[in-house]
Amino acid sequence: MGQPRRRAAASTAGTGGLARPLTDDAVPASASATGTAEQLLLFVWGRLTLSDLKIKGDQQVFEQLIAWEPEE
Repeated sequence: MGQPRRRAAASTAGTGGLARPLTDDAVPASASATGTAEQLLLFVWGRLTLSDLKIKGDQQVFEQLIAWEPEE
């Protein structure tokens, strides 16, 4: 059996962004990153590091996201 599924959540701080409600069968996120929309996008584009965001939970989830190379 493989590793347990891990989920990450990202939110924008103070921007009035709406969170989607979880369904009854949703697995809670094992990690979350909080920052402004600009900070989150810069992180995704590799221009900011994890230390620039507020991380809660399992930081390894985001390290795996950074290392992930999607198939083209």
